[in-house]
Amino acid sequence: MRRQLHDFVLRNPCDALPPSLSASRNWTPNLFVYWAQGFDDAPPIVKACLRRVRSVVRESRLIELTDANLADYSDLPGYVHDKLASDKTHYADVLRCELLKRHGGVWIDATCYLSFDPGTISPQLLGHNDFAAYRRNPPDVFMLSSWFMISRSNSAIASALLHYLLEYWRCHDTKIHYFLIHFLFEALYNLREEIRDDWNCGPNLDAYAAHRLQEHLLEPFDQVAFRQIMASSMVHKLTYKHATPLSGGTYYAHLIGSQ
Repeated sequence: MRRQLHDFVLRNPCDALPPSLSASRNWTPNLFVYWAQGFDDAPPIVKACLRRVRSVVRESRLIELTDANLADYSDLPGYVHDKLASDKTHYADVLRCELLKRHGGVWIDATCYLSFDPGTISPQLLGHNDFAAYRRNPPDVFMLSSWFMISRSNSAIASALLHYLLEYWRCHDTKIHYFLIHFLFEALYNLREEIRDDWNCGPNLDAYAAHRLQEHLLEPFDQVAFRQIMASSMVHKLTYKHATPLSGGTYYAHLIGSQ
């Protein structure tokens, strides 16, 4: 599968990507969060994450996206909508790349719990770079974590990911792998020098630290440990897919009950 994606990138050359480290690209403090069906009917952990986002965002322009208002920000080709109408996970992979390429800003998954507004440090975090995301270290095969991405508009990485995701779904009707965007990035990293340089020069955001809260969700809540976890990462990746009953005294119950 990884060889197939490498070959796919080689067979479908991308137009010249924007030059890296360009001071001409503007930073816009958009913060995008998306739940297709609307947040009113979202799972409890998604609602808790959105409450947290709303409470900490100060400098970012929070944009809460649903299928009802996507047309105000997105203009994806019809074949993407047609082929991924029942697959919102992979639709959102294309969407996040389009939004970041077109508008710039921050994408967070709806299951991300923030420590603070990332818009307050994103320009400093990017520095002279155009793109940042949480990352894992070798031998972990998932280099890029797509649940939190920061990008200036027209960044080389967001542009390349969007180009190849659109080309993939134009040519295919089904996904080659659930983690398509991750393995596609790996192929781009290996094959495109400008992508590799941009990624290697970017900030080292620790994806392992960002998963600590998720690992403790069903454990008894400890205020001191919770503060330490919150201080260890700007964002915390949670999940709505686990069976997590609202039992008293757990981290999960604390998050769900937080206002």
